[in-house]
Amino acid sequence: YKYAVGAVGIIATVVMMFGGILWIVAGGNAERIGNAKSWIGAALTGLILVMTSYLILYTINPALVEFKTLNITKVEENKGFVYYPAALWKCGYPSECQSIDTNWTFIDNSKCDELKIPKPTDPVCPKPKDYVCCYQYGPKLGGSWSYDDKISQQTGDASASLNLLLGCMRNKLPVQVGRISSISDSNYVNNLGPCNSTTSCPLDKCVHECAGCHYGGGIPNAKSMAVDFGDEENAKWIKTAAEECGAGFIKNEGDHIHVSTEDCLKN
Repeated sequence: YKYAVGAVGIIATVVMMFGGILWIVAGGNAERIGNAKSWIGAALTGLILVMTSYLILYTINPALVEFKTLNITKVEENKGFVYYPAALWKCGYPSECQSIDTNWTFIDNSKCDELKIPKPTDPVCPKPKDYVCCYQYGPKLGGSWSYDDKISQQTGDASASLNLLLGCMRNKLPVQVGRISSISDSNYVNNLGPCNSTTSCPLDKCVHECAGCHYGGGIPNAKSMAVDFGDEENAKWIKTAAEECGAGFIKNEGDHIHVSTEDCLKN
């Protein structure tokens, strides 16, 4: 705005000079003198209007008359987490890998590019160069989720239909929504058979309903067809995503949100 005021001042000066020249060469001609006065008057009027508007804007808020360069923020890939495929990769010392979970191990840094995972020099790994990449072995759950303590060990118990449902839901939920509190049963990881029976179910050890969707719905050798979300405060988001992805049953249990697949016979 300041530059505009300066430009108008220069233009007004030039116009008034032009009007003055017209006045000088008018030779006493009333019509020409009137024309010269019009040029000078228009220049003065324009200059007064611009200066008045500048003063008004400056009085209201000085920032309105300041010229600021446009800063365009560079859009960068989010490297906070990398999933390949649907598995969490991170960086840490080999000893840290084992302390996180027995499913975690370490690999040589030279494999990072090949496996498309963060290198120790990447922004996602703000640690010394001798850090290595850790990754999770075993079956991968549909989408990337946060888990309650030790619940990530249950991911291998998820059925194909549950993985599809979760993968679909993940794409519809905000990143911060979706904390899985149960898929199967920590007492029977990779061995759902005992709780997937209505006749010989150890009621004192099975945390869910016997032969329920978390154990396979009573179908022999089946895997879990249900998931519980512990962030019940996000019930609205979770319910909407589950419905849009074709879940068979959704229920707010108070301290968690239960979601099961359409193919579970116990819905």
